[in-house]
Amino acid sequence: MPRASALRLVAIGGVLAFAALALANGFDRASAQRPALAVYVPAPFKAQAWRVESARALEAGDKDDATAAARAAVLADPVDPRSTALLGAAQLAAGERVKADRSFRIAARFGWRDPLTQLYFMNAALNAGEPRLAALRLDAVLRQAPNFPVRDMLLAQFLGSADARAALAERLALRPAWTFAFLNHASQLPLPEQQARAGIVAGMGVEQNREDENGYERTRTVDGAIQTEKWETKRSRGSFGTQVAGRFMIEAEGDAGSIDELKAIVAGIDKAKLESLAK
Repeated sequence: MPRASALRLVAIGGVLAFAALALANGFDRASAQRPALAVYVPAPFKAQAWRVESARALEAGDKDDATAAARAAVLADPVDPRSTALLGAAQLAAGERVKADRSFRIAARFGWRDPLTQLYFMNAALNAGEPRLAALRLDAVLRQAPNFPVRDMLLAQFLGSADARAALAERLALRPAWTFAFLNHASQLPLPEQQARAGIVAGMGVEQNREDENGYERTRTVDGAIQTEKWETKRSRGSFGTQVAGRFMIEAEGDAGSIDELKAIVAGIDKAKLESLAK
């Protein structure tokens, strides 16, 4: 396996561990706190308790316990793709790539909506040089959960090559629900990632609006620059950001009397210095 693919495989293993822990919630706490009661717990709840234990072991780096707990989850509820996908994640972390691939393929047959399964095949598509298929897999995950816990870690895997960035741009052109998150959080990322994201959306004429009784979110292009705007009416809190020189995003976020106060803060920043850095 080429070095780049090997490094990506290691990275996705860590991402799956983190994602598994974030997704494993709502399990039967009584059986976890009092094991003697486990015999009375319906199989689906037992499986969820085992999935939580496996995810925690995986996040802690305990590959043996992670695998054992995931196998127990599969035995408790064999047709739930989350259990089989978690087993695949544990096997991947243990370096058992063939077994992991088989587990994820079984999980896919039970249901493609499982996030871990989608992410595994996203990574496989990237390794196979199929960025458009990889972007489709990622899009499927983020449409279900625009604020997916490891969203930015996943997006970063598409920023290193022109083909992958173009594939991501194709998905963004469809204006999915995660468009605002993709743009609005860019200012919190390392500079190279900010620049890559800005390059992806440059010239796309991005525009998205969502509004309800609680406030609004807007993304638009003004004079060729992307602007993001969010306001929470009840909390009197929001954010305003704008693209500079096609490479940087500057943003003000916090409590304010109105969105105009945040816009004024951004307007007061010396954009000429940033523009000079972009040359």
